[in-house]
Amino acid sequence: MMKNLFDGQVERQMHGMIYSSMMRNKTDYNIVLRAVHARTIYKLFQVQTFEVLETTETKIRLKLVRDGVTIGTKNSIFDFFQMAWCNIENGDVDEIDNIKE
Repeated sequence: MMKNLFDGQVERQMHGMIYSSMMRNKTDYNIVLRAVHARTIYKLFQVQTFEVLETTETKIRLKLVRDGVTIGTKNSIFDFFQMAWCNIENGDVDEIDNIKE
């Protein structure tokens, strides 16, 4: 799941999913976004940053805080993406189901 963004008068669909990638002491989560259709080769154009507001046994509450667009091309896995970031004021808050391992 990625949050759709309202760009002026048009809502832009953000294709991807969100999932927990690591859990430490059952308190902290790292969240990773990847395109739903991505396997090994894909193009990354946009990244979203979420703030974790609360975690419970059943839900994780996230707030969308910024949106980033990639600049240029990353040719090697050792290269870093150059990003243009835009902070989102009063970002939407969403709840997702807590993933049990």
